[in-house]
Amino acid sequence: MEPTISYHYEEIKWINGRIGFWDMSGNPVMRTIWQLIYRNVKVNAILYVINIMDISDEVLRENNSHISLLLNDECLQASCVVLVFNTFNDVDSVDEATKNQLFVKYKVKDLINHYGNRIHHIFVDCKNCKLDKNWIGLMQQISCYF
Repeated sequence: MEPTISYHYEEIKWINGRIGFWDMSGNPVMRTIWQLIYRNVKVNAILYVINIMDISDEVLRENNSHISLLLNDECLQASCVVLVFNTFNDVDSVDEATKNQLFVKYKVKDLINHYGNRIHHIFVDCKNCKLDKNWIGLMQQISCYF
């Protein structure tokens, strides 16, 4: 699955209605318009996709900075943020040590302690997420925001 170059919008039928998804690129040019979208469209949840194959210090700093900005933006205070750790393959093939290392690097425990149920996380192969039962479980868990 190739990264999103600009943006894509799609709606899906869910429980009592429809959910709209904005797939926004994380490239520097597109990041400048994130606020234009979420300040003008009701946002219930942000799914922040993290490439677990790229854990360079620069990428970690950049991702942690963006996650913090999203969690602290006044327009998103009623929204949850889901850290989607993209495994690019079978989720079960990612060992617990790797998951724990990512939790530490992304300060997941601190985020949960500070933001409570506004912060969620999941390990998923984004390319095959429709086949992952954990994905459906996460959607049910955060559906209270919709």
